[in-house]
Amino acid sequence: NKQYSLSDQSVKLLTGLKSPVKFIVFDKEQDSDRFRTRLAEYAYNSRQVQVEYIDPDKTPVKAREYKVEQYGTIVVEYMGRTERVTTDSEQDITNALIKVVNPTAKKVYFLSGHGEKDPASADKRVGYSAIADSLKRDNFEFASLALAQTNEIPMDATVLVIAGPRTDLLEQEVSLINTYLTSRSGKLLVLFDP
Repeated sequence: NKQYSLSDQSVKLLTGLKSPVKFIVFDKEQDSDRFRTRLAEYAYNSRQVQVEYIDPDKTPVKAREYKVEQYGTIVVEYMGRTERVTTDSEQDITNALIKVVNPTAKKVYFLSGHGEKDPASADKRVGYSAIADSLKRDNFEFASLALAQTNEIPMDATVLVIAGPRTDLLEQEVSLINTYLTSRSGKLLVLFDP
């Protein structure tokens, strides 16, 4: 069932590591076994991975040094950058690794002004807050963009999302999006309701 193997995304990230990454697990000695199998897979897939287990009760100075406040914390350290995770799930560990390897978040803009779905709303009929939360976990930032008002797609845009518009875009907006796609090699995700 691939219960003990890593996803393709995790393996690709690990094989692409150029410098050593350290996973430091802060947990009681008797409880750290829950991390061992998962992190052994990370170490198996890359020679750059080092894993260290520290009991914060026995070495509290080290726990304070890494600003660890609870048992079961994994500190991911890469090239002087650190991220903390408090679960043993592959998704959370890999997301922390992504954040230290690629510290600059990518920006996703959701077009607004045409009745699109709102990434800040939790309403299941009109909101995409679950998608926005997933983007944040994967080191993406998001913002709304009223293109008719700004007349430009920001330079930091990684992707533009048009999520279920209820009205047509203005001709000037279509022209701006076309320029973004062709001149800047931009990316566009268009979603339509059934």
